[in-house]
Amino acid sequence: MTNAQEIVARNIRRLTRNRARETVKYSAFEIGKNIRDSEMSGSSSQTQKNETQSVGEKKTSVESRVDIIGAIKNPLTFFALVVLVAEAILGGLAVSMAVGFDRTLIIAGMISLLFLLVVVVAIISYKRPRHLYVFNPDQDTGSEGAGNSAILSKLKEKEEEMADLMKEKEQIGLNYYNENSDNPKSDERDKIEKTLVQEVLKSSSIKILINTAEYVFASKASYLNMELVRKNPESIKVLLLDPEAREIIGIRSKAIGYTYAQYKNEIETSIEFCKMQKIECKLFNIMTPFRLFIFDDARAYVQFYLKDKSGDASPMYGFKTIDTCLGSAFMRYFETVFSSAKPA
Repeated sequence: MTNAQEIVARNIRRLTRNRARETVKYSAFEIGKNIRDSEMSGSSSQTQKNETQSVGEKKTSVESRVDIIGAIKNPLTFFALVVLVAEAILGGLAVSMAVGFDRTLIIAGMISLLFLLVVVVAIISYKRPRHLYVFNPDQDTGSEGAGNSAILSKLKEKEEEMADLMKEKEQIGLNYYNENSDNPKSDERDKIEKTLVQEVLKSSSIKILINTAEYVFASKASYLNMELVRKNPESIKVLLLDPEAREIIGIRSKAIGYTYAQYKNEIETSIEFCKMQKIECKLFNIMTPFRLFIFDDARAYVQFYLKDKSGDASPMYGFKTIDTCLGSAFMRYFETVFSSAKPA
């Protein structure tokens, strides 16, 4: 091999080695680049996946909150939600506290919260029952409008019924006195006596139906004695039990723990008072279920004779007007008994 050939061979080997090195370097570069691209692509994909999952979770959380808020359609559900949240917070605090820590205050708070809710709902149900079912009873829109309208319609019907009852009661003017008080010095007994005294003082016409009137007006110590003495006797009509009605006297005297003679004596004392005051008095011979006071043919007071109570210890019902079916029935009853009774 000549020198020229050796020189050419060396150059070829050198070029070949250089090409090999460049090829290896390029291949390593390409491989590294591909690895980096793959890693970046994987990281980007994972990041995008995480972002998508995070967005989904946030969306689910928002939707869940929206659903919870949307479920609050009236004060009752709102109160329930507040109690549940507060109970959850207090319960979490109680659980997270160290062993041996006094949880009395938290438990008391939970119980107090429940009690407060009951009180608030009770007050609203008493004063504004309609507001328990819808937040604004005057504006009823949305998907729940039909349901709320039905509730409001029923509530309105109930309110109208109550208004009619109150109107009827106002027309009758019904008052209730005395819860069967046996104590003659009780406030209720005193209220009855004062009410009847006031009626006698302001009335120009008085009608009384009673078994025996010794403790009502016949004796000087009775609460209506002086008031009736001062009245014009022609304005007064009295119906008393006939002292000869032996069976009725026996029943009533036994019911209140009197002897037959005591009861009969009270009747006779009442008759004597009417005669002395020149009051028109008649005697009936029937078992009347109540004693009755009518003033100016307009107002009536009724006390029923109970099995084991005297008339004074019985409850009394007062009617501001007898221009009603019930009131006029008492008026007719008095007139019917008076027309068939015999003079004293």
